Amino acid sequence: MISLFRPLLHDFSQHFTSFACYIYFPIQFVQQLDDICFSLARMDVFGKRMRTAATQKCFRVEFERYPFSASRRKGIFLKTLYFFNIIGLLSGMAIINMKQNRGDYYCNSISVTFGNEIWEDAIILTPEGKIENSVLVFSYFDGVYKKSGEMHNRRPVYVEQNKFDGTPFNTTIPAEIKYCESEQAWVFMHKNIRKSRKKDDGDCPWILSSMETTEFSLLEVPETWRIWTGTINPHARLSTVCNECNNLADCNYHGDCTGGECICEVGTGYFGTHCEHKQPCPVLVGDWNDTWYLTFIDEANFFVSYDRPVYTYLKGLNVSVEDQDILTLLYAGSRWFGMVFEDGKIRDQSYWLQYGKEFHAFWEKAYSELTVIVSDTTSESDPVATDFYIIGERGMFL
Repeated sequence: MISLFRPLLHDFSQHFTSFACYIYFPIQFVQQLDDICFSLARMDVFGKRMRTAATQKCFRVEFERYPFSASRRKGIFLKTLYFFNIIGLLSGMAIINMKQNRGDYYCNSISVTFGNEIWEDAIILTPEGKIENSVLVFSYFDGVYKKSGEMHNRRPVYVEQNKFDGTPFNTTIPAEIKYCESEQAWVFMHKNIRKSRKKDDGDCPWILSSMETTEFSLLEVPETWRIWTGTINPHARLSTVCNECNNLADCNYHGDCTGGECICEVGTGYFGTHCEHKQPCPVLVGDWNDTWYLTFIDEANFFVSYDRPVYTYLKGLNVSVEDQDILTLLYAGSRWFGMVFEDGKIRDQSYWLQYGKEFHAFWEKAYSELTVIVSDTTSESDPVATDFYIIGERGMFL
């Protein structure tokens, strides 16, 4: 309901009269209001000029005559009533406009899902200020985005959150989704990813852009976006879902909606932003008798990456892993990756908690020499029944 009002709130600041009529007065009531105003003008409520205009011959209609004193008292009463109605209307509009400028009517947290597009020679600005090329898998940027305190072009700015618990990154630079006035569209951008090696990449150096729109709510923007992969492809996909709940249905009936957030019930066997994922199996055994176990933070909670559980390799796989290293199976937006973490066994739990909050599949170069296996694309809650391939041996799957 609120999203339907946002374009109207924008119109109020530019066209108050049409906005007020559209919001507060259905067409039939406007007609009745016109008749009432005409009658008030005849009774000298709006002044002599209005009375003269309303009593000209072409408008002449016989009305019941009132004694002068009664008419004067009635006129004062109606003027007072009219004045307070206008004050109430203007106050209401001012409050609504203030809340919109503050972003109160927009979803505070959204989940963003990209398609499977890949930009093989993405132009990256490194922390050292150098330009280099890297493979950009757009689904690496899947996950939770939260509304920042900043409003841009009277619309919210959504900032990427970490892939562990959906809170802000500490050191990793996040991506942003915001409205760009020069493009007349919502755009996805990152300050360190560019379309060109030139320093000046425009005021909105987007790598995804919606079609032209005036929508105030990102949730109302169609899922078909333009994407830059060296050239513009107009058939990319970007979908958004509000993470706030209003009732139990928004939590898939597997949790309670408390303060706009789904709290998954213990014992229901579900987890996730909307309690949409089934509780993961504690031990996985592959077709090659390779064994993986669920990685726990403590007795009750397990590690999560991109809203999926993280598994640690135990034995059976035909790959070489050094004794001090750890091979983990984690999700990165659209695929599962078996990644080797050097010296992982000598790291303590606090290190892994901090690392998990800063992990990002793109900036960690998930598809690199440290990756030994990779799955087919999937959106399932766990890797069960998903084909895996050994890197460098595409025809050899697990």
